[in-house]
Amino acid sequence: MPAPKDKKKGGGQSKTPSIPAPSSSVVVISPQNEILLLHRRQTGTFSSAHVFPGGNLSNFHEGGITPAIDSPERHADGPSYRIAAIRETFEESGILLARAAGQEAVASTENRALLQVEETASKKARVGVANDKVRFEDWLKSVGGVADSENLIPFTRWLTPPNLPRRYTTQMYLYFLPLADNTKTTSDAGAAANLDNNGGASADETEVTKAEWATAQAWIDRARNNDIILFPPQLYILSLLAPLLKGPSALPSGSSSADHYAAERRAVNDLVHSGPAPGEDPATFVSFADRVISPRGIGMLPGDERGRAVLALDYPGPELKSSGRSGDHFRVVVVGNMPPGPPRELELVKRADVVSKMEVKPKVKATGKL
Repeated sequence: MPAPKDKKKGGGQSKTPSIPAPSSSVVVISPQNEILLLHRRQTGTFSSAHVFPGGNLSNFHEGGITPAIDSPERHADGPSYRIAAIRETFEESGILLARAAGQEAVASTENRALLQVEETASKKARVGVANDKVRFEDWLKSVGGVADSENLIPFTRWLTPPNLPRRYTTQMYLYFLPLADNTKTTSDAGAAANLDNNGGASADETEVTKAEWATAQAWIDRARNNDIILFPPQLYILSLLAPLLKGPSALPSGSSSADHYAAERRAVNDLVHSGPAPGEDPATFVSFADRVISPRGIGMLPGDERGRAVLALDYPGPELKSSGRSGDHFRVVVVGNMPPGPPRELELVKRADVVSKMEVKPKVKATGKL
């Protein structure tokens, strides 16, 4: 059935925004505090971007606990989003964020241990789970494991702007792999768990072509050099983490690597639970766990020779505009090359540094695959 349309003045028609599909995504942080990004294939809808592992909630896997369209829990962290996040991470990268059944969830990453599954069995399971041949939690139970959902850290939610045909309500999480490298993950470029450069066991079943580890700042630099494509959600999160998670390059000579990486992780924990940043208005501050962001264009960057646009991050999207929830009132994303092409030259800056100088504020389209 076609979506209903709203009439515009003058007899024209405008499409009603599509209903956002629920999805989850995980910022997986390695034992060396590097961040995993997946390179997605070019499709008819999306550019070949680098993204965090993640994807849609599934009726087959999470159908019994997926919030209804009109439920307040549709746009809030919950069990269905957490299980989907762990399932999608496993499908796309081979990294299994699970612990042995009966083992208590351990918050400390120094003492946390993940469930180990033999490589051949893991590859077979990834294909079966991705193709809805076996329920993820059923398979996990069969190998003596449970999802380590308690250690996912909520870190913003993103709603695709209403002007785009495909929309998502995406819960973002952080997950720290154990400092003692008890996983099959390495920080070598292109070697993430069981995923090789050709897509490993799931090459024909997923849109992923490659998985790589790098520091947050390295990813930002690559995007700045137009070597890769990052969308606003990825750029935003990486920009917040870059000053805190510097990885091996910042390891002081002669110091304990475990102490160094643990200190960086504590800094991220402080950020997650922090109050307003210096200069940020306490009245509009929203915690990172509760922050809901639907980027929207508010004008062009003043005096910018490249003609870049400014995307505000405070709007929570049409579904939540009267809910009292909001996003980031302190920062904006500056972006070049607006749709139909992929975003380029993205930069996260303080809102006060640019908005006060803006005189003309034409409507511009927001962008961002989650």
